[in-house]
Amino acid sequence: MRRRLLPLLLCLALAAGPVATVAAHDGVEHEHEHADAPAAAAPSALAPRIAFATAQVEVVVVREPKALVIYVDDYASNAPRRDLQLSLQLDDQLVAATPTADGSYRLAIDTLGRPAEVPLPVHLRVHGAALDEDLRGELPALAGAADAEASGTLPQAVSMKTVAAGALALALLAALLLRARRRR
Repeated sequence: MRRRLLPLLLCLALAAGPVATVAAHDGVEHEHEHADAPAAAAPSALAPRIAFATAQVEVVVVREPKALVIYVDDYASNAPRRDLQLSLQLDDQLVAATPTADGSYRLAIDTLGRPAEVPLPVHLRVHGAALDEDLRGELPALAGAADAEASGTLPQAVSMKTVAAGALALALLAALLLRARRRR
């Protein structure tokens, strides 16, 4: 009985491993641990992004098909900064970002007048108590933006890895079961 149960448990562990790994990762890399701060929603794993770090804050700007999502964390504690005014300057236009319940800020891309298929120059102004940052960079174009916009979703490479790992585990299980039947 143990010989039959062991391969089955091994296959189940192999199949569950990639799923647990994918679910545990939030998509954002940090050099320091989270304190008791509530977690903000995880950005898409495939969305283009640009990151800035200053002495006071860490800022990540994620480009989604219909919006820019801006995450601002306190550098020392990694807690989301909810008390800020963020604005993006594009040419002569200054557009304010809207704070959300999860601690991030959103800015609708249609207000920028730039297609998602071209890189976006970022001139982000971050203002708050004892904080005045002027951050500049270039946000990469959204790959396959036209396809993603039409379907409403971005391709998910992570889920394909999970499916492949599950298929491999099922194939291994089938091979072990066939081998056990031949021994009888």
